[in-house]
Amino acid sequence: MRLSTLDATVACVSDSADPNKFTAAARRRGRWWIIQCDQMPAAISQVRRLRDAAGVHREAIAYVAGIPQAQVDLTVHPEVDDDIRQHIEQVHALRHQAQRIGSQAEAQWAATARTLHERGWTYREIGTALSVSHQRAYQLVEQARLIG
Repeated sequence: MRLSTLDATVACVSDSADPNKFTAAARRRGRWWIIQCDQMPAAISQVRRLRDAAGVHREAIAYVAGIPQAQVDLTVHPEVDDDIRQHIEQVHALRHQAQRIGSQAEAQWAATARTLHERGWTYREIGTALSVSHQRAYQLVEQARLIG
């Protein structure tokens, strides 16, 4: 089964000119995570919990690189099977799309509230029509005014 990295920020971190930026791959082996630095393969750590990987491995990189631990900027990326990586990427894409659509809906909602207000509707009437409180109707009208 082929493994791939999960973290999309790895390319950005690896391309950095900053010599104190490091990436590390985390591989699950039984009940342990084995972490190995991409830039300094001699820096290897193991942890039980993935959430502990960055803190523990930062110390290993500092030792191998001969720099203070506080200067190590580390991104740990877990390796997952390709099918799982694809699912995660799909979820990220769908969440981004949902956020964009939600922003568009919010703008339309505010524009509708403002139009109703300009046509003489009260905030309570707008709230009833949009199924929100009159306070929220007021906020939507004001939001539309700020947007333009």
